Amino acid sequence: MSSHTNADGRRSHKGLMVLSGLHFINDLHASFLPTFLPLLIRNLSLTLGEAGTLNALFGGIHLIAQPLAGLWADRSARSLLVFWGPVLTLWGACLIPLAPTLPLAFLIVGIFSLGTAAFHPQGHGLVGAVVPGNELGGALAIFAAAGTLGAALSPLYAVALWDTPGHLGLVGVSAAALLIPLLCRGIFPRRPLGAGSQLPPFKQFLHVGRLVAPILALTIARDATSQGIRVFLPLWVTLRGGTLAQGGTLLFAYTLGGMAGGMVAGRLSDRLGTRPFLTGSFALAPALLLGGLVTQGGLSWLLLVLGGAVLSSSSPVTTALAQKTTPESRSTASSLAMGVSWGLANWVTSPLGLLADAWGLNQALICIALTPWAFLALNPLVSRVSRSAPR
Repeated sequence: MSSHTNADGRRSHKGLMVLSGLHFINDLHASFLPTFLPLLIRNLSLTLGEAGTLNALFGGIHLIAQPLAGLWADRSARSLLVFWGPVLTLWGACLIPLAPTLPLAFLIVGIFSLGTAAFHPQGHGLVGAVVPGNELGGALAIFAAAGTLGAALSPLYAVALWDTPGHLGLVGVSAAALLIPLLCRGIFPRRPLGAGSQLPPFKQFLHVGRLVAPILALTIARDATSQGIRVFLPLWVTLRGGTLAQGGTLLFAYTLGGMAGGMVAGRLSDRLGTRPFLTGSFALAPALLLGGLVTQGGLSWLLLVLGGAVLSSSSPVTTALAQKTTPESRSTASSLAMGVSWGLANWVTSPLGLLADAWGLNQALICIALTPWAFLALNPLVSRVSRSAPR
């Protein structure tokens, strides 16, 4: 192996590690809302419908901002979004538990929603740009695992910051956020991520959207279930008589299970094939989640964590498929397969909260847990995703 090849390998691994570290930091703070939702409900006297609307705003901003950020990233030679996005995320996340009114809570959620929406498309696109194509699936799994680990640790970390005297931990993190763009300056080359700039922006978006549509349909069904369970999980624990700390612990375990599922997904999908892998994960996850919602104690927690792991296992697989389908517009493809999907999925939390007000939270979560089974009725879409996989 030549010294040039070794140098390229070192640069690609360094770039992947930096991107994964930024993903960890961003998602560590972007996941504060579910942990502090019981606190906001108590302090601001919110209904479950209003609480769900806060998370729906998070998803709505992702729905709009991620495609715009993806288009900008594919056409720009600057990597500003992966550095300044996490800064906004940290600032907003540290303010959310201090929100004194519902309108200010909406404003703060908007701030960290914009930050994390700006980060993710360029982050995913840069992974595809810094690693060889034959390593993309594994690299995206590492990048995704870093973010999932951050989200998993987020409840414990958020409670620890809140418990510092005078909440000074939140203030310190807000100030330290400014170090991110200073320390990461000049790491990535100044060149556009793809050749998608040869098309006008709107035509580029339509072109990528047409190619990625079958994958997007699948990821919406997956993310709607994942978010519906995840956002209300700490509240579900407290309504069953548990503490805020226990709710955060279950959310930590649930999210960590998702990271583990994503890490093993690449090899399993390679062995089983894309269609059997996706069909199997969509068939098994609801059974596990339903089991967790109708049982008690340790068995309930175990089944919920396993259900989250199986549900999240397809995430790096579908992102790699989207990028390989449109390699000239990696950030835009990622913004659709991840960001738009995530944004639309977050909208489900508002009607889910209203359903919980009317029927009870456990019954509402049982309904959303059935979504992957409903999607399996659209089996031709799973087949289209499989056929779209480049050889």
